[in-house]
Amino acid sequence: MAAADRSYGYVTEVTYPFHYYRELNPHIQALTLTSAGLTPPLKDGRFTYIELGCGLGLATLVHAAANPDAHFIATDIIPEHIAIAGGIAKQAGLDNVEFLEQSFEELASAGLPACDIVAMHGVWSWINDLNRDLILKFIDRNLNQGGAMYVSYNAQPGHGAIMALREAMMVAYRSTEGRVEHKVEAALLCGHKLRQLNAKYFQANPLVGKYLDDITPLAPNYLAHEYFNADWWSFFFRQVAGQVAPLGLSFGTSAHVMDTLEFVHCDADMRAELAQIADGTDRETIKDVLLNRQFRRDLFVRDAAPLKNKTAAFDALPFASAVLPQNVERVSGPGGVAPETDVARAIATIHLRGPASVSAMATQAECAAFSADRIRESLLIMAALGAAEPALPSATLARRKTRCARLNEILWDRATRGDDVSATAVPVTGGAVGLSKAEQLFLLANARGQDAIDLVMKAIPGQDRADIAAVHQTFSATRIPLLRNLGVV
Repeated sequence: MAAADRSYGYVTEVTYPFHYYRELNPHIQALTLTSAGLTPPLKDGRFTYIELGCGLGLATLVHAAANPDAHFIATDIIPEHIAIAGGIAKQAGLDNVEFLEQSFEELASAGLPACDIVAMHGVWSWINDLNRDLILKFIDRNLNQGGAMYVSYNAQPGHGAIMALREAMMVAYRSTEGRVEHKVEAALLCGHKLRQLNAKYFQANPLVGKYLDDITPLAPNYLAHEYFNADWWSFFFRQVAGQVAPLGLSFGTSAHVMDTLEFVHCDADMRAELAQIADGTDRETIKDVLLNRQFRRDLFVRDAAPLKNKTAAFDALPFASAVLPQNVERVSGPGGVAPETDVARAIATIHLRGPASVSAMATQAECAAFSADRIRESLLIMAALGAAEPALPSATLARRKTRCARLNEILWDRATRGDDVSATAVPVTGGAVGLSKAEQLFLLANARGQDAIDLVMKAIPGQDRADIAAVHQTFSATRIPLLRNLGVV
């Protein structure tokens, strides 16, 4: 097959950004599976994890650094993606990860091992039926019993109206010559022009105009990969569930913690209606309509093993807080979703002494006035909002800190060259925390013994020195204590 055909029209001219998606974290997946009453496939830190379509591999790099006893494999079709990710892994000394340039057709002959998790973020909706079938065959061959498949995709009904906007923009994208950035710019201009012409499509779908405004400022290389491949599809949940069912895979839960909190999204009447639906697929279908879901992040499990006592299993999971006690009032999400302030402050205070489970926190003085149900609910909301994370065993923390420190310095160094890297590896949790470019440069300067203000001024020209100094002072006072608690510094 010719190289030009190998991509099947997927955008390969530009690289995907250094994005990190929390749902790829195996411990977040384990958290939501446990909450759903299913046994996660992590096997005390010894598991094999394969990511298909990894982009620049940021998630795989972070997780490999923070999970030294697991084996990670990541594949992508774009040579530059694999060269960059593989180069970072080699520089960081990560001996438990492989980056492979592979098309989905080549997976069959790649000799990849059996695995416990197969993960795909931003793949399923952006490829054709042939490649989806090839992935299914790979999963059928390689996924262990009890293993999980993570897949994200554009969902119906929420994406229904948006698809017409994308089709219109593709007209301009295909007819424009030159660099991908110019083609993306022409496509966006086409969308705005149609709205200015008072197209009846925009009249009938008023939210599409806001959607167009929201995506216009985004980076062209991200928009190219997101919207302008040859394939761009959205699916009803029933379609995806039906595709994986012949492999022995059944729906477990969402890997997006917020999506698992039905009491947050659905009012009492909605929950009462959903409670009457016995079939899981039907239930998810109706829920998607109730919420006008645009995007799904699903975990399907092969021959899922139910937990004997899911509450006890959840209560035994250690957590660490990603917020300081004095800042818990700032923890909130869309629609004002927030944990109970007093309970969240107690949880964050306990976590200053180290990771702790619900069972352990319930015995501490700070939580003496709260029931286990209140602790559990506030902790789940904190986890949904990124203010709490599952924590890894303390026995291997020193090793994880060394590995994460090596990787983080390499990632932070990329900020000096203009890259926007969205994740810093966290050894306590096995996941990542998001830091601004200036914050990454502050940490890089600290690691190298350099002047932090000078490094930021050099890497981000045009900044006022006094302003940077003020930002650094605030960062040192408010963020460094949290990062120290998470093992980053």
